[in-house]
Amino acid sequence: MGIYPQPNDWLCGPFALKHALLVFGTVADEHDIARAAGTDPSGTDEVELDRAAKRYGCDLPTVRREDAEDARTDLTDYLARGIPVLLCIQQWDHWVTAVHEDDGRFVLLDSRHPVVVRVIPWELLRTLWVYHGRDPHARGLGVYDLHPVVPRHGATWHASFTAGRARALGEWENRSLTRQWGEYLHTLSDIAVSRSEPSDLFQLSPGAFFARHEEALLTRAAVSRALDRSAVREALHHLRFVADTYDMMFRADDERHAVAAIASFLDTLSARARGATPGSGRTPLSDPVPPERL
Repeated sequence: MGIYPQPNDWLCGPFALKHALLVFGTVADEHDIARAAGTDPSGTDEVELDRAAKRYGCDLPTVRREDAEDARTDLTDYLARGIPVLLCIQQWDHWVTAVHEDDGRFVLLDSRHPVVVRVIPWELLRTLWVYHGRDPHARGLGVYDLHPVVPRHGATWHASFTAGRARALGEWENRSLTRQWGEYLHTLSDIAVSRSEPSDLFQLSPGAFFARHEEALLTRAAVSRALDRSAVREALHHLRFVADTYDMMFRADDERHAVAAIASFLDTLSARARGATPGSGRTPLSDPVPPERL
């Protein structure tokens, strides 16, 4: 349920919609989206993707512009409002998801690219985006179609995939973060609140929360040696990265529950590292594991 390249040439549409839904904190499987859309080896068109989007409480209208700067203005406006936009690029051959604009640079989630999260300048996006039709002599003409993914009833979460975060996600050492994005998001969604949610309660930022509890979580995980300290620290940093991306906060009156949920998540990672499963009769973070098995 994470962010990773598509396995074939024709699942780009479901992947693009999946990535758009992630902006709103909705974790969806690309195969479920493909079934809802009716995707087949010929691909997925905008009508089919709209049908699938409706299954997830969103609409997918089509906005057509014939002027590049008008298209750029519309795209930038949607992204500034936190609305991801599907674009069919390369002469309507491939779907990608635009999620952020920063000083003329656009963040795309492109499942055909080995590094899915990309940052490209407007000049390159314009070249990829314009559709000239099938007439090779019509190079002076072109259209730019936008397909904003609009939630019908608002969204609790809004991810901010800034250019800086996109570059971090593109680094090789963060590949486990992108591939497990859905797991991190699912864990946090159950224990965090949106910063924009009105509350009279004192709330902790991700930085403050993890600074307060990281050492205790590291110590707890170290008891079993199923995950070494560096692996646990990495998982905690990934959780903080995702929490910051969605502008999450932690309730100070519910810290114990949040810590317990994160510890349970670390148990799952520990069990996976050892080839065990939670609930199998072994306590993942209590059984010592020989160093050679790490």
